[in-house]
Amino acid sequence: MTALRILILASLLKFYLLLMAAAVRRRLVFLSVLLSFFINGAKATCSSSCNLALASYYVWDQSNLTIIAFCFPFSHCDCINGEYLAHLFTYTVKPNDTYDIIAKKYYSNLTTTEWLQSWNSYPALNIPNNAQLNVTVNFYCGNTNVSNAYGLFVTYPLRPGDTLY
Repeated sequence: MTALRILILASLLKFYLLLMAAAVRRRLVFLSVLLSFFINGAKATCSSSCNLALASYYVWDQSNLTIIAFCFPFSHCDCINGEYLAHLFTYTVKPNDTYDIIAKKYYSNLTTTEWLQSWNSYPALNIPNNAQLNVTVNFYCGNTNVSNAYGLFVTYPLRPGDTLY
């Protein structure tokens, strides 16, 4: 065997061993995460409510503060099912309302048609007038690990036609 062949074989063997070591490390990481899950159990992503929630609300034509206050009569957000910070509102259905209209118009896309359907038992095309709908709105209550010196962060979601100029 020539020196070149030995060098190539040694390099290939070293590369193979590195690949195997990486595969073993990946398996060990996966197993440790899996083991941690079984030992510690799954944890909810929230455990309490917050007193200050931020959301962006678009005021639609013919709306006023009375209508907005009717849609959002609350003072805090809750930990819903131990999974996420949100608030569960009650909305009284008006004639010709659909899940899509309620989500997009009255709640300014702070909820979705899919969420409305998942939290209510009425068929999408046959919601009775005066029915009481559950409307879940997800909120961001901040991160307690961020210093209070930063103050509040306010966001503005862009809409069609908006520009950054």
